[in-house]
Amino acid sequence: MDSGEADRRIILLSRDFGKLDLIAKGARKGGSRLASSCEPLIHARFSWATGRARSFVTSVQPISSFPGVRRSYESLLAGLATAEVLSEALPLDAPAEGHLEILLAGLTALSQGADFGAAGSWMLARLMEEEGHLPDWGVCQEDGSEDWERPCWVSAAAGGRIHSRHSGLHHDSTAISPEAVVTLRALTELSEPPQRMKFAAEIAPVLGLFWRAICHRPLPAMKAWEESCQGA
Repeated sequence: MDSGEADRRIILLSRDFGKLDLIAKGARKGGSRLASSCEPLIHARFSWATGRARSFVTSVQPISSFPGVRRSYESLLAGLATAEVLSEALPLDAPAEGHLEILLAGLTALSQGADFGAAGSWMLARLMEEEGHLPDWGVCQEDGSEDWERPCWVSAAAGGRIHSRHSGLHHDSTAISPEAVVTLRALTELSEPPQRMKFAAEIAPVLGLFWRAICHRPLPAMKAWEESCQGA
């Protein structure tokens, strides 16, 4: 975000310090050494100093800009949707090593040509698990039954999968195929993003539904990524 006449306010995600809110002074000036490293989805090593009210970037060493991500609008959306979730869901100054590793693995996979629906779904599902919000997709959240239907129903308000007899109880009840639910559950068991994945068109809106409920606000980058998955 722009700050002042020539500065930039940036949100960093770090292993040891979690989410940080910093000011990069002069980053919008022509020729600034900070400019390129203050763009979204940049991996870099930052140093900063803390003043009375704000913290300021003092130096930066670029590591990767993930150029492959930026060659595709859809891949860029997958990365931005994940960054948006992290920015909204995480508190400031809490360790986030697992969150950062998930993001880096996903951006690396996207840069190397992984499908944007597959890599984005993996990142967002794994982060839901990391944050402790992952539903138990195997049972109905209303009555504990393990019956599988076609279609299945899911609801963020209910906290996961529900039987069709309960779908009228929740305003956000959404139909999804049982195969998509099984794929969604399997994503969190993978240590790295799949290169390709079926059912992204069904899974993406479900992930968006749950993340909007977790963050309690609209997520425009997430919505754009969902629409790209549905249109692919």
